[in-house]
Amino acid sequence: MDGFDAALARYRAFLAHDPITPLLRRSLALLVPDNIRIDTVTPDDSLRCTTDGTSVTVGGAEYLLRTDFDARHWTAALRVLLAREIQHDSSSDRDVCAAFAADAGVYFHAHYALAPETGALLGHRILNILEQARTDNILCRRFPGYLPLLRFVCYAQLEAAAPGSALAALLDELEAFALTGIPCGTPALAAVRAEVEAAILAPSAAACAVIFLTMRECIPCPRRRGSSRANSMCAVLPPGKPMMSPRQCAPLGG
Repeated sequence: MDGFDAALARYRAFLAHDPITPLLRRSLALLVPDNIRIDTVTPDDSLRCTTDGTSVTVGGAEYLLRTDFDARHWTAALRVLLAREIQHDSSSDRDVCAAFAADAGVYFHAHYALAPETGALLGHRILNILEQARTDNILCRRFPGYLPLLRFVCYAQLEAAAPGSALAALLDELEAFALTGIPCGTPALAAVRAEVEAAILAPSAAACAVIFLTMRECIPCPRRRGSSRANSMCAVLPPGKPMMSPRQCAPLGG
């Protein structure tokens, strides 16, 4: 049994024997704001978290299955992942995100010759990073005590990242800055730092998406000359050469 399988077995034993479900139910009662009707939380070993409007499934995450993690780490992480799901359901907007992804598919196809489906996934990935940081910020304003737990989960997530391309590495760096404030070393990201910070502080998902559109307008490409920023965040995308797969574009957050 390798390290991942051993950690998964220990995680399943934790779910079976630790009183995590009652703890999450108590947390749910605290976290749910007035504008949503979620009343059920279920932990499982699916390694994903989902919300359907009335219930939350908290399945952990692959990056939490480490040999040095145990019940203490998983208890803290599941509380954070539950809080993230609740806050995202309360403060984000699925329709805005879907519309943004569709628009991104058209844009990246026109300017970088990406397949529309890949461009939509890329747009969704970028907006998901910004929205995760934005809703995390709202969560910490509501419940300041979640900040150290949230930092623990963010760093565990970022430490597990294994980029497979230049664009994937760039997105990981963007995510590190958005979630933790780690300074960006890449000029392409340093050039849009102010816009990223503004998106994180935006009052809504729609406002966050609009700010990304202003970032996008700074992207130089062969079909639009005259951009004022030579080091924009998508300069690593050469026309006609997709640099990441749909799997790499997928959201990494909880």
